Amino acid sequence: VECAPGCKHGGQSCPLVVALHTRGDPGARWLRFHLFGPDGPTFAEGAFCVVFPQPASGRDWDVGRASLDPRHIVDVAEGVIRNHNIDRSAVFLFGHSHGALAAYQIMCRTAATLRSPFLALAAASTQVSWTPEADGRYYCCPNHDFHLMHVHGTLDDVIPVDLLESWACAVPQDLVFRHGFQDNGCSGPSFRTSPHLPSARIEAYNRDCIGRGSATMYRLEGAGHGVVTDALWREVWFFFTDAAR
Repeated sequence: VECAPGCKHGGQSCPLVVALHTRGDPGARWLRFHLFGPDGPTFAEGAFCVVFPQPASGRDWDVGRASLDPRHIVDVAEGVIRNHNIDRSAVFLFGHSHGALAAYQIMCRTAATLRSPFLALAAASTQVSWTPEADGRYYCCPNHDFHLMHVHGTLDDVIPVDLLESWACAVPQDLVFRHGFQDNGCSGPSFRTSPHLPSARIEAYNRDCIGRGSATMYRLEGAGHGVVTDALWREVWFFFTDAAR
């Protein structure tokens, strides 16, 4: 667990970010350098703690239906909450690429059987991981209100933005995102811009859609798979802190 200086010496409790690394990044070296930890830009943005769980077994996250990783990740988060001065109302999940797919599994696919401590998820450069039900519709059924931010570069050549959500599904990913939220009772979208990400086309759904949560799609014009930048983190941190209000 790594904490910003303001979280290390008592005082008020701090938010927690659980960061899930991409495929082939054991120890989350890439995330530590580019986003979190002493070498990244994040601790200048606000006082919080971050933890980098490792997969329950093996090198990469298991996103199969029988995976042990969702329970393992939640257990890691709960252990940090118990043993550090963490604000339980401000526990966030971040994932990039394969790590974001594992994060979606926690928030959407295992929500009926797994109580999650996470208020918000920021997922970058991944598939929108919902499995169509028998009626062909997409449902994300978290067991608490949560907020979702999905970020994707239009020039991503690893997981293209128009990639099919699954081999059996015939609609592009951006439509899965939109239809999924409409199936969940979302109204919208509305469109806005961000001072942190001027190239982003932001499609937002209001807070009645996932319980009393929210959902936002960031389409980054001209960006590739490695969309994680200082500017993106500033937007992610704004999203996390806004969700906690």
